[in-house]
Amino acid sequence: MSSSNVKIISKLALCLSLMAPGLFGDQWVKTFPMTGPPELRLEAQDSVVVVTAEDRHDIDARVTTAGWKISGNGVRVLENHAGNVLELQIVTPKIGFSLGRHSVKVELKVPREIDCELKAGLGSVTVTGVKGKIVLSAHAGTIETLDVDGKLEVTTGEGKIRARGRFDLLTLRSGFGSVDVEAAAGSRMFSQWRVSTDDGRSEERRV
Repeated sequence: MSSSNVKIISKLALCLSLMAPGLFGDQWVKTFPMTGPPELRLEAQDSVVVVTAEDRHDIDARVTTAGWKISGNGVRVLENHAGNVLELQIVTPKIGFSLGRHSVKVELKVPREIDCELKAGLGSVTVTGVKGKIVLSAHAGTIETLDVDGKLEVTTGEGKIRARGRFDLLTLRSGFGSVDVEAAAGSRMFSQWRVSTDDGRSEERRV
């Protein structure tokens, strides 16, 4: 083999070694039985968060990564489960120079009646079908609720808010992004609803 071919192969091997972390991913799955009225608290750094309510009595949690392994040196999943309360924290490593895509998606299937507190960093949050007290926040990312029922508080620094559901309490605030609210029949104002954006459009509708 000529020296030029050896150099080409060496360069290809180097490129593949740099790209490899971004070509593969990992997955973590666990089901948590809940006793009593369930409560969920999630803190996810730079992750896409999707919460879907179903007819169930447990919480099914799934974390899927691209470009990272789920390990002590990669994405870490920290859990604390006691009775009816589940606390999860998703910690992502800092990205230096690296080729390839890096992402984290957190999917949670929960009981229909549950109190949720979800904090995201730079990712989006979507909550569907949940009934209870729902508190959502993100530094920069779109937050959306669909067919929720109860008390809703949403705060995002730089992102859109789209809220659909029946509300007893509504507090929505976006620093830089539009706020769109569609209140279903049966929504009530036990206290003043607060809907605001510093730099964006705000629209409220009742259906």
